[in-house]
Amino acid sequence: MQIYSCDNYFILGVRSLIEKLDISNSSGMIVFDAGSEYVYIFHGDKLRHADINNSFSALVYCSHAFLSKNATLNAYASRLQASPEKDFDDETMAILTRREEMIIKALYKVSNRKHLAEMFSISEKTVSTHTRRGLHKLGVKNTNTLHRILQAWQAVLPAILPDS
Repeated sequence: MQIYSCDNYFILGVRSLIEKLDISNSSGMIVFDAGSEYVYIFHGDKLRHADINNSFSALVYCSHAFLSKNATLNAYASRLQASPEKDFDDETMAILTRREEMIIKALYKVSNRKHLAEMFSISEKTVSTHTRRGLHKLGVKNTNTLHRILQAWQAVLPAILPDS
């Protein structure tokens, strides 16, 4: 198991939970604390075999693999013990519309909605609607959290995908 977090107490807690609950089948699991209120727990092999080459595609692919940091011990235990077959797959990935994906990707570079509206020749309200819907599908609360999560993915992705 690999644990990626800047929070040493979180790392100690996950290790303690694994010991306490005698979770033996945790090899290949990745626990990734992206610095938000959620933690991503998934099988690394699934991510390695997917066509993931940037932080945004990793976020989309793992959008249903997150768990609240305040979740119960049982929720953590069941997620940590999940078999690769029961882990997320293409059907559980966030399905963003083409426009939602374009706008959310652009939000990472240009945070001004007025500029985005001009860039895509759409209204600011349309930008807001696509942003809100896309962030909801990804389980992200707001654009500040999106920036923080994407930066965290960008930092940890080379360690998770060493061959890329």
